[in-house]
Amino acid sequence: MKKRTTFIAALLTTFVVILTLPSKLKAEKYLCRFELSNLNREGEFTEATYVREGKNFYTFYEQEKIIYSIFKETDKFLIITNTYSPDFPEILVTFIDKQSNEVYENYIDIRDGGKPAYPIFGNCIVSK
Repeated sequence: MKKRTTFIAALLTTFVVILTLPSKLKAEKYLCRFELSNLNREGEFTEATYVREGKNFYTFYEQEKIIYSIFKETDKFLIITNTYSPDFPEILVTFIDKQSNEVYENYIDIRDGGKPAYPIFGNCIVSK
């Protein structure tokens, strides 16, 4: 009887701890679809999945795992960034609105020499 009581207490404690973890520590995944008309590709779409892994997010591009740092996160939005090159200044910035599930992404590269950047915009489905 004592073993059963201890087991039930441990099980309940584990359940309560899991339920009270902050949402930032729980696994989450954003399945996003971007419309590409800003890139002169009217009617075309691309998709990306951003998965939380510890203190970062990752996605895959052409079978390569791309790691994003969390620049800022609130209950309302998430800003994640990635810098690909160690050779020149550039950054990929992704904004996710947690309330509307809209996503905006833009790549900025110093080699563009002041030419306008072409962001992409879309919507996400959140999976936790």
